[in-house]
Amino acid sequence: MNDHELDRLLRRAQPASAARVPAVLPLLRAGGLELLGDIEDENFYPTGENEIVSVSRRRSPSRSVRWLLGAVAAVAVVLAVLLPMRFFGGRPESASPTGGNARILADRLPQTALKGRGLPFFVLDDPNWSLSHLQILSDRGDLVMAEKGSSRTLQIKWTKRSGEWREGAEPVTVFGTEGELRHRNGDPGYLLAFQHGNYVMSFSGDGFAEVGQYADVIAKMHQVGEKKWHASMPDWVITPEQVDAMMAAILRDVPVPGDQEFYKLSTKWPTPYSVLGKGIASDLGCAWLGEYDQAYQEKDEAGMAHAVEILRGSRRWKVVQQIDGRKEWLRTVQKSVDKMVERKPVTEEADFLPLCGEEL
Repeated sequence: MNDHELDRLLRRAQPASAARVPAVLPLLRAGGLELLGDIEDENFYPTGENEIVSVSRRRSPSRSVRWLLGAVAAVAVVLAVLLPMRFFGGRPESASPTGGNARILADRLPQTALKGRGLPFFVLDDPNWSLSHLQILSDRGDLVMAEKGSSRTLQIKWTKRSGEWREGAEPVTVFGTEGELRHRNGDPGYLLAFQHGNYVMSFSGDGFAEVGQYADVIAKMHQVGEKKWHASMPDWVITPEQVDAMMAAILRDVPVPGDQEFYKLSTKWPTPYSVLGKGIASDLGCAWLGEYDQAYQEKDEAGMAHAVEILRGSRRWKVVQQIDGRKEWLRTVQKSVDKMVERKPVTEEADFLPLCGEEL
């Protein structure tokens, strides 16, 4: 069928209201309801972080539906374009499965436009909420806020990319820009996402009984400058301004080989002490492995004994007490120490790589 034939068919049909199609409407409504029942009879399975797909249980169309599709196929094509969806007793395709959440959020979400086009920094203005997790990489970040005395959490994520509008999302406005809200029925969680500059931002709330509670927490989020954001970090997070003091404190506690000048650490983002500390402890351990290796090559017994003594005491280093994976780190060091006690050579594959392979 070409465009001219389709236009002619549309002009002949001209069904402006239900009154113009009395013979077809009852059948169309009955069949449409049954078809919608088939479509909406679905199970939802999470397939990844913040991703939801719909997997339908396929059923054969009923006899009445098969007859309807065969008898009024041409008219149904026209009516699908021209008739209001109320004839099916269902919602239009543009409506979201989340229902009226957007209306509830309209008066609660913050609408002050964000400043600048770079990465926006937020603080949650509520003393009952505090940071419980932090991981920032070059192109993405992940922060989790936890509420004191409850199981509610708010995950703040950003990714340096352009966002795409996803099926099943409900359009909302937040911080003066368009965004989307996602909610899985029966799940006490909501995901609000929006684009700012080159970043896709998302606020994922878990443990919220209804969308109004979630919106009330988002309403307490406000944009601040980078320095104020750094100042809001808890004690277990090291900001770029605190790195020098951290290094000085660690090196007061851990001896450094006398002929080596330990590097000056720098970091662009706030980072958990446990993460920075593990990298520093590993570098210090490797420095002492290098000292032993040199003494071994020179048959310097005093030098080998000194390196063994230092690495044996690494379990007492303050920085080691606070690193992630402390037990595994100490086991790695101990394997090398056992060889050194017997004055065996240390090797790159067995000793240096397991300990020095950590990257800050």
